[in-house]
Amino acid sequence: FLRGDVGAGKSTLARAALREACQDARLQVPSPTYTLRNDYSAADGRCFAHMDLYRLGEGGSRGKEAAASSLGRLQLDEAFAGAVSLIEWPERLPAAMVPQRRLELRLTIPAEARPSAANGWSADEDEDGAPRHIEAVAFGRAGEADTLLEALNQTLREC
Repeated sequence: FLRGDVGAGKSTLARAALREACQDARLQVPSPTYTLRNDYSAADGRCFAHMDLYRLGEGGSRGKEAAASSLGRLQLDEAFAGAVSLIEWPERLPAAMVPQRRLELRLTIPAEARPSAANGWSADEDEDGAPRHIEAVAFGRAGEADTLLEALNQTLREC
């Protein structure tokens, strides 16, 4: 799960991870904001599902009906069982759909480094030059959590 405010770097992190996994530095990785889910095949055969659930929280009661329909189209059970799932805005998932075994990356920009519109920054930009803090929290049994964190450390060393 990728958590953070708008502009924290969730999409940029997902894009970098997918390019590394697919061993293609020029891989086009568009935001799934409107499609909700984009799928990728890594060079080693692993499947990746990149999802952005931001739009699921819009629109009152009619929005809730649309969100339920969209969640069905995401095929989350399939993604959680057979793919590495990179999910932006996972807080939009109903609690019953959140997998017990997961790794959450919480991205923040330190207040002293946060760019502003006054200095020409836009939340839509990929590279704003501001440093990020990433907190990794693993959920699941103790051994599984350790495995998830070690896999993350290995991936970060390779990037």
